[in-house]
Order: sequence, then C-alpha cells, then structure tokens
Amino acid sequence: MSARGVERFREEGFCVIENALSATTVELLRDEAALAVEWQAAEIRENREGVETISRLDHRYFIPRRSSQRPRLREFVLSEAMAITVGPLLGPDAFLFIDVFVHKAARSANDFLWHQDHGYVAHYGFGQYAPSVTVWTPLEDVTDANGALHVLPFSPGRAPALVPHVVHPETNDCVADVHDPGVCIPMPAGSLLVMSGLLLHRSGPNTTDRPRTAYQWQYSPAPVLDGDKPISLAVPFLADGRWVPTTPRT
Repeated sequence: MSARGVERFREEGFCVIENALSATTVELLRDEAALAVEWQAAEIRENREGVETISRLDHRYFIPRRSSQRPRLREFVLSEAMAITVGPLLGPDAFLFIDVFVHKAARSANDFLWHQDHGYVAHYGFGQYAPSVTVWTPLEDVTDANGALHVLPFSPGRAPALVPHVVHPETNDCVADVHDPGVCIPMPAGSLLVMSGLLLHRSGPNTTDRPRTAYQWQYSPAPVLDGDKPISLAVPFLADGRWVPTTPRT
C-alpha cells in the first residue's frame, strides 16, 4: 500500500490498488465464484430456507460467507499478503466480518442503488459498532457498461457520517436516498477497491453480453455481536498491528 493510497483513503474514503492480485489468484476466485453461483441457483430453485432475499435467479446473486466453507477463500482473505496490502488502512485489531460474491448476469437490468456498507449494519440495529473496511475486486475488467462501482468521495472539511437507509420494496436492498451520478471507477480484473464502511457507492446494470462477477470482503475493528454471538463472521486477522496466522480447520 503506497503512502498516496493511504492518504487518499483517509481523505476520500477509498483508494484503488491496480493489478494487486496475480493471474493465478484471479482464476482461483473465478472458479470459486462459479461454484458459489451454481450452489445458490440450486438453493433458489429448490426454495430452500436461508437464501439471500436480494438474489434473483438468473439475474443477480449475492452469496455471503463462502470462506466459512471454502478453505481456499479463507486462506486468501486471511493471508499475510492481504495483511501487508490493506493492513495500513485498518486499525491495530481487525476481524474478518463477511465475504461476498456478487454476480450480475449478462444483459441484467439489476443494479445496486446508493448505500453504505455500514448502513446495512446500522439498519439492522448494530450501528454502535465502528465501520468496517471493504475490499472489492472485480473478476472481469469493469466499466460503466457492465456494472463498475460508482462512489461519492468524502467531502473536504466534512467528517464522513452515516446516512439513513431503508429497505427497497422491490429489491430488498438497503438503500440511501441519494441523487448523484457519483464517480465511476473502471478497473482491470484483480485490482482492489478499498472503501470505508461510510463511503456511499452503487453499481449500475450489466448491459454487456458477458457476466460481471466481483468478490468483496470486510474487516471490522471488533467482532459485531448480538448478545454474545457474532451476527456474521468474527475471525481474527490483525492483533496489535500484527497478522494473525490462519488456524487450519479440523
């Protein structure tokens, strides 16, 4: 992470690290994404409980916490290399909070409206926790045509703040009432967009003939708990500024 990247993240709420992942890692994530989409499509077709309500069969898929079942993903998001890459943007302590594949089918009109990642957490009653840091990587080159992210950079001289979110009646997305085109962030596959949990962002439809898939994951400064139970994941990643090696699952 360059000093300029850290400065931009602090000032604007995001930074881009181009071509951060190797071709081998991108292929690994593509393979895992294909398995995840296949799995969730089957879940929807069979009307199984627990499927994310914002997914739409054959149009878009929102597939969380695959790292809890797939060791290759767990090793990736909790790797020492990732700690070196994004650790400067985190506090001394960090925990993996969630990981998600987001897939938009070819010629899919589905978009994601303006929201903050911390807006979701706050909407469901856990806004007292400090915002997480999100890392987003496209698994294909992204432009405005296939659903690249748009962001609203933090305003100079104004502290970033949580804005109210409501559940959209048609999509079940948790969205903010914002009317601004924002700044489009085109990126090559395997680049990283690192965002504050308070950064407003959105993505448009995929108007191309190829699917658009991205993988994102979030690190929180502390476990987000409902009573004494995490509401999602709470896997140690950094402790006192040092990487916490992944413990193999038995």
